[in-house]
Amino acid sequence: MNCVELFARWARERPSVPALWDSKSGITTFGELAALASGAQALVRGAGVGPGDAVLVFDTLGPRLYAAVLAVTATGAA
Repeated sequence: MNCVELFARWARERPSVPALWDSKSGITTFGELAALASGAQALVRGAGVGPGDAVLVFDTLGPRLYAAVLAVTATGAA
């Protein structure tokens, strides 16, 4: 099981459990982070990114950054 599969499992089984906390956004649950990652993954795939592609992820530290990393990793890109 890779990290994306493990995250997806946690998000399915424990959607209300806190996954992240930061001083600006507060608590982000696994369910919320999964929803953000799903949206980001659709954007990444829509841009034509696929397995083996290199992607630069840039954002401020927070839930969107982690969601973007999960999305890129889930597509098989690096």
